[in-house]
Amino acid sequence: MPEGLLLRPQRGEGLPGRDLRQRELRRGDGRGVAAHRRATAGRLSRAGRPVPLSGRVGRLVFSGTSGVGRSVSRAKGGFLLKLYIVKRILMLIPVVAAVSVLVFFLMRVLPGDVVSGILGIEETPEVRAALEKQFGLDLPLHRQYLQWAGGMLRGDFGVSLRTGKPILPEFLSRFKVTFELALLASLIAWVLAIPLGILSAVKRNRPVDLLIRVVGLIGVSIPNFAFATLLILGLSLGFSYYPPVDFVGFFEDPLANLECLIFPALVLGCIMAAGIMRMTRSSMLEVLRQDFIRTIRAKGAGERIVLLRHALRNSLIPIVTIAGMQIGSLLGGTVVTEQIFSLPGIGQMTLTAIFKRDYPVVQVNVLIIACVYVLVNLAVDLAYTGIDPRITYR
Repeated sequence: MPEGLLLRPQRGEGLPGRDLRQRELRRGDGRGVAAHRRATAGRLSRAGRPVPLSGRVGRLVFSGTSGVGRSVSRAKGGFLLKLYIVKRILMLIPVVAAVSVLVFFLMRVLPGDVVSGILGIEETPEVRAALEKQFGLDLPLHRQYLQWAGGMLRGDFGVSLRTGKPILPEFLSRFKVTFELALLASLIAWVLAIPLGILSAVKRNRPVDLLIRVVGLIGVSIPNFAFATLLILGLSLGFSYYPPVDFVGFFEDPLANLECLIFPALVLGCIMAAGIMRMTRSSMLEVLRQDFIRTIRAKGAGERIVLLRHALRNSLIPIVTIAGMQIGSLLGGTVVTEQIFSLPGIGQMTLTAIFKRDYPVVQVNVLIIACVYVLVNLAVDLAYTGIDPRITYR
């Protein structure tokens, strides 16, 4: 369970017994309190005191039948939600500060520098000193970092040392490509992983299950660059088809845009689907063994309702967790795939900047990707309460 989230007891949990006395306790009037006292008469807690009227019982009694208690409870839940979001956003500050320091100094310790790359064989001490002064590289490292961090706080993301163009507009134009690729890859992964994971859990230890498990293990094991290379070879040798090199935007030509993105998205989506499918299978197997599933089946519910409405919903917490982590990783981990398929995304932009020692570009890209990763995980944590109402904030 992530930090800041609390698993609230289910209806009936934590009460003295699951009998008629529980229903008396839920009435929300004085008889409920009296029933609790009768039920716990003579019982002592670990501290040697009578069992207190607290938790679910207390809230139910407080809520009453007037609706005022429910309104207060909803207001309290909204306040805790806002407080939790503020706390998580504040946690972003030390993360961003640590990432900025790490990236800044790691780039400086790499062999080679941007001045040598620009001047090449025409480098002389005088020209080099003039260029370092122009870029601010003649200052001590801590002053360079403070200047760069101060500019970021003011909204000045700097310019590329290679092209002299502002970094932020180019980052945003390339981020659209990477975001579209990550969204399409996630869609492919979910469409493949969830049905296959459910089918594998339902057909446990049968040939279908073994086949799906083997495919999933291959998907987890194979690197994305190897899968991408094999896919391009298969398309070119088997079908004489080559993925397009020139990228076309979605609003220019949607079909041409889909043709540019479908194969890299297929590579990323299949590898992502393998992990989600394995998690879906294990989570579904755990839920299908629980008593409430047997009860639902004994009441005559159809198998589709049992699987999709009850078992899958109770299995979603670990599935959503791993999917959220993979979506965050996709935004910064598409470097190799974008390079192979010649997609102008932030992965290709970052890789090119690292090769050319373009320090400001690498620093800005890594910092924004780290922020997006944290925000995606925050969205996943907020989705927990929608999936499981027992989870609340604290």
